[in-house]
Amino acid sequence: MTITGNVTEVTWRNPHTLLSMDVTETDGKNTTWKIEMGGPANLLKSGFRKEDIFSRPITLQVWPARDGSPTAAARIITLPNGRQFDVHDTFTDNFQTK
Repeated sequence: MTITGNVTEVTWRNPHTLLSMDVTETDGKNTTWKIEMGGPANLLKSGFRKEDIFSRPITLQVWPARDGSPTAAARIITLPNGRQFDVHDTFTDNFQTK
């Protein structure tokens, strides 16, 4: 699943980084999604910074919760400039994808 929206809050702590993100659904309704990403140390190693995701829309490929709630585990984040990062909690040697 892919969602696009604006990050409203980042909790940058171990063991996982958490995002709150406002997403406009197809019916025009705004929904706040809670997204879990990998830990800060691995994100920083890749060059990813939390400052990169505020005040502009980002796109996330996510694994949504099975219960239908607006919560998910992040897989790939795409920044407005097109840079992509693999941000889930199991990292490979090629963390940055573009």
